[in-house]
Amino acid sequence: MTFLFNFNLKKRNINIKLWIFLFLTWTNIVENSLILDEDAPKNGYSGRICGIGDMNKDGYTDIIVQNDDELTIRLQSETGIFSNQTTPKSLQIESTKSSCFVGDFNGDTIPDIISVSELDDSIFHVTVFLFNDVYKFNFTVFNLNTLLFDEPILVDVNGDGITDIVGFKSETRELVCFTGGEKFGTEECTKLFKNNLNDNIDNINERKNMKPKKYFPHIFADFDGDMRADFVFGMENENQKLVLEMYVKNEIRNNWVLHKNAIAKIPNNYDEKNLAAPVVSDFDADGHLDIAFPVCSDSGCKKIEKFLIWSNKNSNRISKSEVLKEGGEWNYITIDNKESELAVTDGYPDLIAVAKINNGDHPIILENVECNGCENVTRKFEMKTTQRLIEPADMSGGKVMLTGFFDLKEDGKLDIVVEYMDKKNQQTKHDFIKCDDKGDTTFLKVQTHTNVCQKECPGRKARDFGSGIPWHGACVSYSMTDSWGSFKVSKKCQLSQTNQRTLQGPYVLFGLGRSPNFIDIIKFDGPFNYKHMVKAKSYELPQIVPNSRIVAVPPRESNNLWYIRLYLTPSRLILQSFIVLAIVCILLLFSAGLLHLRERQQDKREKNSQHQRFFFDAIYKIKDELGRGSFGIVLEVEDIITSTKLAMKIAKKNNDEGRCLVLEKRILIKIRKSNYFPKIYAAGTFKKYNYIICEKLGKNLQSIMHEKYDEKSFHQCVIAEIGYQLIEALTILHAAGYLHRDIKPDNMMIGLPPNDRRIYLIDFGMSRQFKNSDGSLRITKRKNLCFRGTKVFASNWALLNNEQQPWDDIHCVLISLSFMLNGTLPWWESYEDTLKLIKKKSKHTNINMFTRFGNSGKRFALYVLNSFRKYEVDYKYMSKCLRDEKERLDNKTFEAYWSWDLNWTKTLLNPYEKQLITLSKTTLSSIPKKEIIRIK
Repeated sequence: MTFLFNFNLKKRNINIKLWIFLFLTWTNIVENSLILDEDAPKNGYSGRICGIGDMNKDGYTDIIVQNDDELTIRLQSETGIFSNQTTPKSLQIESTKSSCFVGDFNGDTIPDIISVSELDDSIFHVTVFLFNDVYKFNFTVFNLNTLLFDEPILVDVNGDGITDIVGFKSETRELVCFTGGEKFGTEECTKLFKNNLNDNIDNINERKNMKPKKYFPHIFADFDGDMRADFVFGMENENQKLVLEMYVKNEIRNNWVLHKNAIAKIPNNYDEKNLAAPVVSDFDADGHLDIAFPVCSDSGCKKIEKFLIWSNKNSNRISKSEVLKEGGEWNYITIDNKESELAVTDGYPDLIAVAKINNGDHPIILENVECNGCENVTRKFEMKTTQRLIEPADMSGGKVMLTGFFDLKEDGKLDIVVEYMDKKNQQTKHDFIKCDDKGDTTFLKVQTHTNVCQKECPGRKARDFGSGIPWHGACVSYSMTDSWGSFKVSKKCQLSQTNQRTLQGPYVLFGLGRSPNFIDIIKFDGPFNYKHMVKAKSYELPQIVPNSRIVAVPPRESNNLWYIRLYLTPSRLILQSFIVLAIVCILLLFSAGLLHLRERQQDKREKNSQHQRFFFDAIYKIKDELGRGSFGIVLEVEDIITSTKLAMKIAKKNNDEGRCLVLEKRILIKIRKSNYFPKIYAAGTFKKYNYIICEKLGKNLQSIMHEKYDEKSFHQCVIAEIGYQLIEALTILHAAGYLHRDIKPDNMMIGLPPNDRRIYLIDFGMSRQFKNSDGSLRITKRKNLCFRGTKVFASNWALLNNEQQPWDDIHCVLISLSFMLNGTLPWWESYEDTLKLIKKKSKHTNINMFTRFGNSGKRFALYVLNSFRKYEVDYKYMSKCLRDEKERLDNKTFEAYWSWDLNWTKTLLNPYEKQLITLSKTTLSSIPKKEIIRIK
């Protein structure tokens, strides 16, 4: 569970921020290591963290990122990688520094977002994004008409399971409440707080002079011991002294009552100017929530010297009414500097903070340890002055601005999220210090959903239950006996502080230390509507195994039950014991079979060695990267023996790219006798990669068209020759039984001298076999078809997700020739809108696109346009039309336009435009690599 100290209680223009996050579970920083994922960005994620929450209800916490005045949603995958593929458009906001909160404001069980922006001093504007479908990114923008004094807090005021907003008005500084639901933004719940004083206050002006404390993170947690969240607001009296006011829910009237004496006054010897923003936690693990104020040595909070703690230890021994009159007591916790190693996961809340180390800002750990000689308290914090966290290089060189704990992969093992300023580009970024290895530690993770629905909720899969929306203010406590015989108890409330960028995760997480004992009792409760739920009761769950993740859904009606689902993560010792027992059993029962299997594997390796003996002496040196395609990486390699420059295409064998490379190898082998496809020299598997080694080619026609010609197009005679060679290539490919399905200028390459006059068709990653081995058509219809190819060059038949035919390849050739002939396409700008693209293609795909062609070229175009959806097409006729079109010009003119070899330096005279064309020699900056790949 993550908490935040925001040292930004601004007074007298103080604008110095220091964030301290509360770690409510174990840390073993000595063993922490940086784990890098191959798909994660090496230099961090761009953008400022605006807020966090589970936006797609998959159980993984997502991040809302702010870039200038735009918000994007980055969804977390099962591997802990974030992507914004679900956000084709951004959310516009009014400030470059906003706070974002996630909740369900209209009761449709779809997560919504509010963005709070500070327009001016003490003037905050709230923008609400009500989502209709997160996956399709459909939402409605709603602006609250009321301007607020500070950032509001998200709570459930009336217990209906729908998120409400509570804050203070900008003009009058009065408390205001907006009820969630169908009338969200118009129906206020402020009346639930008005005129509800339990004490007789003689001086009414005392209440009128109370004003909210700016930048105070409001609190919604249980302090009177009934397991139901109470409000704590930070107020200023007429002397500008900080006063904590507590509102407790009246179960009979279902309203909120102010208890003036519930929290004792802050001791006079502490200057409120030097108190930073508070945080709530059970610091001493006694089952009572505490409120901690960092005490700074100066008004700017550049240095913290101790923590001022308020708690009420008598809430379990006296009645609720007496607790609210007693007021609790104030104590302080000291901070010591130590060089000792961290204690092993004792389950007490630790802190992480941003501090200066060696003239740089870095995250540090403040460990919650036992204090034997302390007065009135049993714990203290020790600051580890030696840096223990291994930061990525980009993060280490930048300026750390915010840090906290974040449960990547939702495995109960907290990692560290860091927001920092990139030193090189001065760009705000965020990244993670991944701490996957924490030893054999145990945890308890609980998430309580709202009770809007229990089963068959909108946007949920059949196997899931509950709304998937975390219930603000739902409290959880546990009690157990550890391995040393000590009784442990603790309590937390879900999303108790949501404003001021506290970044609390939508769950409750307890650290249990290295205790294999069962948890005796887990107790659940929440902010029910007492008028509607007359018999609203808490729920107790006995005898739970550690390392459990629990999802709880409270009852909707009085006669309903709690729904509980338990997910178990075995500890490392249990898993290791099981592996050892399994290995012993396997050795005892299948020893003979294992020896036989080992012998067969050895025979198989020898057999494979014989098959690939051709490659034993083939040694290739990687020279440079030639490019990256949709299905792999292309490298330039050199055969050390023959000094031949070749191209090697590689891709991981266990993913789609690797499997497509196997298909490409099979196609190239089958058509290897043709001159219109790259010659294949070798193919196979090396370690975890599939590879193909083939001849190296020149540039593609797309690049040549834009680099050589000012008009960005080819002459019609060149187009005719290109089309002729492409039709010849498709004649061979289709005869072999395959469709290309992605023909475009990018996949048309020229050869290197002396084959620089030849067009090569490449990239068969999207190909498909449409003929069986006996030459018959594959007529089996597939149910689920998706588009394959490039939209602007594909036919409308293919864009409608129909089964492609040989005519679709011919159509792609026709559109590609039109593109290279005219330099553009009429529908080029409609690439993203498929329906608009289909309409424009239907309107403009006609003979007018080939006005520069002669009669022979136009006959070719008309034949293709009139041969819609034919499996059998006349390749010879099309080749003859294009050959006749090329021969309209004399050889000298054709040679002038056809001489495009970029490896020569030559000056050509264009006989038609009368302009001088100079071809520049192109060289590649080859960076040799020492790595040698031996193909086995």
